[in-house]
Amino acid sequence: MKKILIFLVCLLFSINATASCPKQKVLITFKYKIGKVIYNYSLSRHEFAKKSPKFRSNPDNLLGLTVSRLDVSGSSEGASFRHRDKHCAGISKVNFEIGFDKFNVYVDKKYRQGTCERRVIKAHEDEHVTIYKEGMYFFAPDIKKALRLAVKNLKPEVVYSQADVDRVCKKQFEYVIKKMQPLLTHINKKLEEKQGQIDTPESYARENKKCKNW
Repeated sequence: MKKILIFLVCLLFSINATASCPKQKVLITFKYKIGKVIYNYSLSRHEFAKKSPKFRSNPDNLLGLTVSRLDVSGSSEGASFRHRDKHCAGISKVNFEIGFDKFNVYVDKKYRQGTCERRVIKAHEDEHVTIYKEGMYFFAPDIKKALRLAVKNLKPEVVYSQADVDRVCKKQFEYVIKKMQPLLTHINKKLEEKQGQIDTPESYARENKKCKNW
């Protein structure tokens, strides 16, 4: 998976409570982002093939390429509170964001504007973009569910210093991210499998029949 950015903010305040480090409500905010599509017609296949390890060594049959990155980021806010004769601390809010910041679509500059070949290549790459976009919508409920399950088991811990507060907040957020990791790996795998379904010899043969000047 791609790198997960973690930002931690732990806040101190006091509240009245009736149990020993009781569970606190954890607010979850979830956002998925779908960035814009950027088309580039200025490079040859040998130039833009370098942007993908899969095609770097053999770009001859490459006509177009879509480059994207699944971005995952998150942050948390924690809270410490006094309960009876103890100080407790734990996460009070989790922010989670997943999606694609942008899509870079490359079409071999050999095929000029207005040609059948450029139109067909662009349409094929747009299919790749659509798969990514629809995948985010499809998996959004699963991501939300996984987040809820991850924070469900969180429980404030007894703390004795600000360092303890920071430690607990960090540990709990890392626990949430760790619980999310199998699903994120699964999503990435399924998206790549879906992409592969339109990159087959059969699909390429169908595309080639649409134009004559390949």
